Amino acid sequence: MGNGNHPTKGDVEARGLDSTQATETPMSKEHQGATVGSPERQKKSFISRTWSHRLILLLFVVGAIGVLWWQHQYFSVVVAEFENETNLAHTESSALLEQANSDLQTLESRLNSLRAASELNQRLTEENTNRTETLPNRLLSVEERLGAMQGVSEDARRRWLKAEAEYYLTVANGELQLAGDWENAVMALVLADEKLQELANPALGVVRQRIQSEIQALRAVAQPDTEGLILNLGALALRVNELPIRSRLSASNPTGQALGPATELGLPRFWQTLKDGLSGMIRIERLEEPAGEILTLE
Repeated sequence: MGNGNHPTKGDVEARGLDSTQATETPMSKEHQGATVGSPERQKKSFISRTWSHRLILLLFVVGAIGVLWWQHQYFSVVVAEFENETNLAHTESSALLEQANSDLQTLESRLNSLRAASELNQRLTEENTNRTETLPNRLLSVEERLGAMQGVSEDARRRWLKAEAEYYLTVANGELQLAGDWENAVMALVLADEKLQELANPALGVVRQRIQSEIQALRAVAQPDTEGLILNLGALALRVNELPIRSRLSASNPTGQALGPATELGLPRFWQTLKDGLSGMIRIERLEEPAGEILTLE
């Protein structure tokens, strides 16, 4: 009975061992699969990390190239602007130098003409002065000869003195109107007054009074210092090379256009100031009537 209907103890143990082996066999296979798959996962993770590093490095290189390209473009623009400003400053400096040289040559030519005119005027003045100084002696000798001659009447002497006075008045008018020499004109008027005084004619008192007023007016005239003006112009011409030259355009005139009279700088403004100063010291006026009239004895 025991052998036929109920399992024995040995059978139970045998079944337990079989079930234990059956359950342990799949677990060992999964463990073996996990052990076999771990190197592949490590390889995949290494490859992914490598590509990530390469991608980051590539992005860094691209960024560095972009920064270097931007710096190159920026410095190219800066260098181009600097070259343009340098060329513009060089052009402007050359133009200013040429203008300064031309103005200097013009000023030198004017100074030479002024010197020549001054020398000519001085020679003419000396010649006229010498002639005027010798005239009284010549006329005096003529008077002495007339007085020594027999038969010369007082009327002839008066006519001679009147002719001398008229001659001196004509000389004074010519010196004043043509030569512009106040000294010779005053000397001629003084000689004419002396001749009228020798006549001792009360009727000529009005003429003598007019002559005296003309003498006082001419002596009151302030004569220009021509030599001083020439020396001042020569000193200014020597200082032209020392004037500063503008090398760059100002902020108020970036286009380099010509400046007006009120905003000119450098040599043009200096030349305008010099002309204004000279025009204030020397003034030439055209008179409708002559400055002095020839006085007659009638």
